[in-house]
This record gives sequence, C-alpha cells and structure tokens, in this order.
Amino acid sequence: MTGAMGSIPDRGMAETHPRTGKVQYITTVVLFLVFGGIIGAAGYVSFIPRDISMVLKTGMAIASLAAWLVLGRIERLRQYRPIVFGFFAVSVGLLLARYLSNVPMQLMGLSVTSVRGVAMAKFGEALPIVLCILVAHFATGGTLDDLFLRRGKLKLWLPVSVIGAAAFVGIGALQAAGSGLSWSTVVRALPWIAIFTFSNAFMEELWFRALFLKKLEPLVGTKTSLVITTLIFALVHISATYVIDILLFLVAVTALALLWGWLMQKSNSIWGAVLIHAAGDILGIVGYLAQVGL
Repeated sequence: MTGAMGSIPDRGMAETHPRTGKVQYITTVVLFLVFGGIIGAAGYVSFIPRDISMVLKTGMAIASLAAWLVLGRIERLRQYRPIVFGFFAVSVGLLLARYLSNVPMQLMGLSVTSVRGVAMAKFGEALPIVLCILVAHFATGGTLDDLFLRRGKLKLWLPVSVIGAAAFVGIGALQAAGSGLSWSTVVRALPWIAIFTFSNAFMEELWFRALFLKKLEPLVGTKTSLVITTLIFALVHISATYVIDILLFLVAVTALALLWGWLMQKSNSIWGAVLIHAAGDILGIVGYLAQVGL
C-alpha cells in the first residue's frame, strides 16, 4: 500500500543497534592494530630475532587463512574476510621474500656493499610481496579499483605529488652536496636509485594502505581507516637505523603516511602516494651512498 503506510519503517529489515555498532568499531580497530602490527613487526622490525620473525610470519599466515575459512561459515562475520585474507597475502609474501629477496642480486653477481646490490635486493624483497597481494586479491574477486590501481582524480594527485616529489628531490640534492657526494656519482646511481625507491614505495603503499583502506571503511569509516593504517606504518619503522633522531623520524613518517593515505582516498588512486613516497626514499638511498663513501 502507498500513502501513510509508505512512511512506516520496514521492521523486517535489519537495523544496526548503536551498541552493536560501537562494539564492532572497537573490535575492528583493536584486532587490526594487533594483527597488522604483528605482521608488520615480523617483516620490518630489525631487533626481533630472525627465528622469532619466521615463527610470527608462519603463524600469522596459518592463523589468517584459518580465520578466513571460519568466517566464511558465519554470516554476520563475513564482512571481515577481505581484511583477514589481506593479512594472509602479506604474511605469505613476507615468507617468500625471506627466501627470494637475494635472488635477483645474486643472479647479477652483486652484494649489498654496492648501490646496485641494494637496489636489486629491495626489488627482490618487494616483488614476492606485491605478487602475493595481487594474486590473492584477484583470486577472491577483487578489482583494480579496490586497490586504487587506477588513474583516479588526476587533477588532484598529479600536482600534489609533483610538488611533494620536487621538495624531496631538492632536499636530497642538498643532502648529497652536504655529504660530499659528487654529482657524477649521483648521476651514475640514478637508475639504481629509481629501482630502489619505486620498488619500496609501490610495495609499501600497496601493503599498508591500498590493500586495507577500502576494506576497513565500511566497518570503521574513512578517517579511522586512515588513522589505523598510518599507525601500523609508523610503528613498523621504529627500528630504523638510518636516522639520527628516531622520535623526530617517527613523527615525520606519521605525518607523511597521513598525507599519502589522504591523497589515496581523495584521488581514488595509488599513484600520487607512490610518487611522493618514492621521492622521499631518495633521502635514505643518498644517505647510504654517503655512508659507504661512493
């Protein structure tokens, strides 16, 4: 019937109870920070012993796969499956990277004592992680759009990324000059700097942000998904050995991660964040060049 009856809410439809919504919100945030933090720490935090790191990676791969299977049997919990399977993909990628990361470097007869070796080691680390994420994502029905792998709002991310990248390149040039590096050394290293920075930037943007942002948004909202992915990204850098002041570094990493995540959400594209991130990584590789005295 229409008319007055049409304005009566349909009591047969499910309604979200405020208390249930709050519990779901808190549970999602806590579990994401705990499990995402464990996986990130296993892959990045250097003061964790290697044996323990391997146990964590293996354990998280098994636990996340088991959780994914169990959640498929519980209707009200199926919304968590994409997040859990994302954890599984990253864990497997980290395990493969443990054994395969040095293969490209070794095939080329290089070592981490050269910028070429460092670049190929980073490429070898990033490749299995990226491939595992992509294979798992598409195998479960995911799309390019779900991972922000699209052009998106070019008029937003392109100017922002160009300005951000230019700033980092300028700082990197000043850093190189202050470290006594010759321009010929930097120019010769440019192809390897590009391989290192883009391998690392794309892998980290895919893992820490693109993989989870859209999966988290229906459960905790846009802002919270940005904040908790940023926290994970910042905390896994706690053992960085290439900085002088770790606290200042973590503050900077947190601010940058918020910018990259915001830009990804607003532009619906990963590429602006990747470009700025890659340019930011130039500071690390220039510091390495200065440290080894090339």
